[in-house]
Amino acid sequence: MTSTTTAGVAVKALFAEGVGLVFSRWTALQLAVEHQMGGRASAEKAQTLQAHTVDFFAQHGAAVAPYELADNFAGFFEEEFNAQLEDGSPEQVAATLVALYREVAASASASAASGAATPPVPPMLTAMRAAAAAAGGAAASSSLKASTKVVEGASGEDDSDDDEDDYADGVDGVVDGDDGVDSGDSHSQMQGVDGAAEPRPPPVERIIDADGFELVQKGRRRWR
Repeated sequence: MTSTTTAGVAVKALFAEGVGLVFSRWTALQLAVEHQMGGRASAEKAQTLQAHTVDFFAQHGAAVAPYELADNFAGFFEEEFNAQLEDGSPEQVAATLVALYREVAASASASAASGAATPPVPPMLTAMRAAAAAAGGAAASSSLKASTKVVEGASGEDDSDDDEDDYADGVDGVVDGDDGVDSGDSHSQMQGVDGAAEPRPPPVERIIDADGFELVQKGRRRWR
């Protein structure tokens, strides 16, 4: 296996882990699964969404723009969960994953250039791991305190490093806010992930030639 192939495998593995961590804390997705908005196969559909996301980046790499990924997320929710997301979370999650992929790819490239066998875990993924571990520990702590009635209303929050707090604050906006899912009877907003998403390009206008035929224009990348 060449160094390039090895780096590619490492990038995909690290990125896939990050996607799983972000999706596990994406409120809209978790509620769609919990309430079986996609039927009995809702959990499998969430796994399919994760696989589509990883493969999309494996195919297009750093060229993926946040708005393209967000469009795919929104379309998937509409088609598979019969839900429209009106909370801005597709854009927020997309911006986070694009930033993560670019960081993972840059780390792998620098590692390959230095002759290292495997790339180091980038800071963003390290922060994601820490935030997930802290969230799990806080949940367990809160559950224990509630069951033993030692402390009422304990928050169970865990102090962590500044980088971990920055990531957790951003993802908590996507995960721990309102559901943000509009399935016909709900409409709510959620706070955003740190960092502004790249602006969407203007809508593509239809172009009709002199003979009345519409010219086919290059569209956005779709994974389906």
